[in-house]
Amino acid sequence: MSGILFQINHNGSPIDRKNFLNMFSRIEHRGGDGSNHVFMENAAMGCHYFWTTPEDVGEIQPAISKERDIYLLLDGRIDNRPELISDLDIDQKEASSLPDAGLVLKAYQKWQERIFAKLVGSFAAILYLPAVKKILAVRDQVGDRTLFYYNDNSKFIISSEPYSILANSEVPQKLNKNKVAEYLAIKHQTDNSTYFQGIYELLPGHYMLCREKKTALKKYWNFNFSEKVRYRNHNEYAEHLLEILDKSISSKMRSVKPPGIMMSGGLDSTAIAAIAAKYAKGRLKAFSYVFNKYKDCDESGYIDEFCNMYDTDSFRLNGDDYLPLVDIKNPCVSPNFPNQDSYQTLKNELYRQVKKSGSNILLTGWYADQLFAGEEHWLKESVRDIQISILFRNLKSLVSRRGLLGLRNESSVRTALRPFRNIKNFILGPPPTYDKYSYMTPYAKSLLFNGNGWNSNPEGTGRTGQILNVLGLRTAYDASACSHCTTGVNIDFRYPYRDIRLIEYFLKLPAYQLHDNSDYKNKYILRNAMKGLLPAEILERKKITLFIELLDQSYNTNKKDMNRLIKMHNDELGEYIENNILNVILNKNYKDFEGLESNLFWSTYTYLEWKSRIFK
Repeated sequence: MSGILFQINHNGSPIDRKNFLNMFSRIEHRGGDGSNHVFMENAAMGCHYFWTTPEDVGEIQPAISKERDIYLLLDGRIDNRPELISDLDIDQKEASSLPDAGLVLKAYQKWQERIFAKLVGSFAAILYLPAVKKILAVRDQVGDRTLFYYNDNSKFIISSEPYSILANSEVPQKLNKNKVAEYLAIKHQTDNSTYFQGIYELLPGHYMLCREKKTALKKYWNFNFSEKVRYRNHNEYAEHLLEILDKSISSKMRSVKPPGIMMSGGLDSTAIAAIAAKYAKGRLKAFSYVFNKYKDCDESGYIDEFCNMYDTDSFRLNGDDYLPLVDIKNPCVSPNFPNQDSYQTLKNELYRQVKKSGSNILLTGWYADQLFAGEEHWLKESVRDIQISILFRNLKSLVSRRGLLGLRNESSVRTALRPFRNIKNFILGPPPTYDKYSYMTPYAKSLLFNGNGWNSNPEGTGRTGQILNVLGLRTAYDASACSHCTTGVNIDFRYPYRDIRLIEYFLKLPAYQLHDNSDYKNKYILRNAMKGLLPAEILERKKITLFIELLDQSYNTNKKDMNRLIKMHNDELGEYIENNILNVILNKNYKDFEGLESNLFWSTYTYLEWKSRIFK
């Protein structure tokens, strides 16, 4: 996770060095291994290095072509290096010391913009071609790396973080109220605006061309929704998944220091750890939370089972002393946006333990849930694919558990019958509408983004919820949001379940591979793939661990201070939230919150904390 910055003045005037260096200093935390910046006639570019792969150690950016006609900045990691090296006919001696930035530069020289669709990994890059006055900026397919831009009549700026751009004295320092309304609406969909007026985020799977004051956004990757994967039996599906998951994890183990695994006692992270164990040089390093006081949150038993099966250095953080909000007077606040993660204090301490152990890479099992978001379509798709045995086995299990009348509340049944809703509505009339943002003022509702938040329209593609969960901007936002805290301690997060190869496979799978009702097994294909690789206690686990007890304890401890801050800004919040709703929430205990009340309280508090620090 490096920090990159570029600016060009459209009128040909020299770059204001003070402004540029102010912007550059605001992404210094993303480095740790040095930095470099260059000033040209009317442009400047710089990079704060964070070397996490052997090939990158000692590199200098921008990478510059021999002809000095292309300058390139890269934040990220290319996971399909072997394929690119082979296609470019680079000999192994050169490849062994060729940084990823140099590899992308060579690939661009051969394929130009066509290279973007060939890249696999987490990456954001900026290319400058001074002779033709051309700037290109590109972001990976799912948006694990970020780029933000500002463009007006005099200049174009693009940076790893929006707050960096705000350091330029010529950029407006204004809050974007539309984004505030979206945040307080707990709204899943989002657009590419930021909390700062005039600064925008480059969309995942897109590249931007800037030339002569004008910018053009172009999509370089799109999923082909007509492609399907169909095999003869469950084992073939599982074997293919294991093959792709292995490729994803092995490519993310490429590192200078021994990588670690952020491991709970659940299926998602232990699956990552089990496959990573065969690529670890020495004992696998696993980092986990455990709890002595809050037993409902503790997963030590499952972690023990894994460690008994694999040779593991198990680092366990006692989370009893790192409750949510425990550091409420000095929370880790990203200047780019409010902190949505109520467990950030606990995670920050774990990141410090990772660094103390000598690792700077952390693989995580996060975002597996998004891959399985289409499981409610199993009934519809088993009928469509004429999978009689699957259909009969699952329905029999459902009826035995819920009864015939209980089926009407089953999500898979409602999903299968959805095409018949129009007939029902025609006969009985349309159902009553429900305003899920009833707690918001009319003004705040008018500010909300009304699109689907995805860079392509998923409607009519079948599993809309899964597509939005996997490829939506909200998930990309969440995946990249932790970077401010992790890079502060020089930790690079890597997400095997966000690998584009794995995502494409899951979107092609039939939904009856995602869930099986015969034994109430969610994540069915993953459980099949990990048979023999994980302890039975984990594979057959059905209990879900929730940290509600931690939140309840922390809220009750800090309620007085939190309420005081919210009441101080009651007039401002009244622009967005109906006062009666806010008053009801302030007089409740956390365990008594209903529906979105806990989310609304946390969002309100974290927004005010963030705003008080950024807009002083």
